[in-house]
Amino acid sequence: MIVYIKQVLILFFVAVLIFAVHFFLLKSFAGIQQLDNLGFPLYEIYIFQLILSIIIMVGISYCSQQFPQYVGFVFLGLLTLKFVLNYLFIHNGLAKPQADILKYNYLIAVVLFLFYDVVFAYKALNKS
Repeated sequence: MIVYIKQVLILFFVAVLIFAVHFFLLKSFAGIQQLDNLGFPLYEIYIFQLILSIIIMVGISYCSQQFPQYVGFVFLGLLTLKFVLNYLFIHNGLAKPQADILKYNYLIAVVLFLFYDVVFAYKALNKS
């Protein structure tokens, strides 16, 4: 159990670090104001991705303890759920004409958290 709390804390600190870099890069190119005007501040995107990644970590952790032979299937199911929830979260912003900056920055956040999810699932699959 302590190992999983450690993984959540690592994810949190990595997310804060990546958020800071992303925020300052956007601020230097004056893109942070455009995201705020669209109604999708960068911190909300990162918090949403962090929550979804923690849900995936909890699901994989539970499954690897209870049903180790189904960890891969659970990961694929949770990943599908993550993509559906991401679409539901962002679909209103995609219809706006100036949404290009939102698309690219949202994609950056999704890919970064997806990388962490895959690494965590890979470790869980190798354990079982």
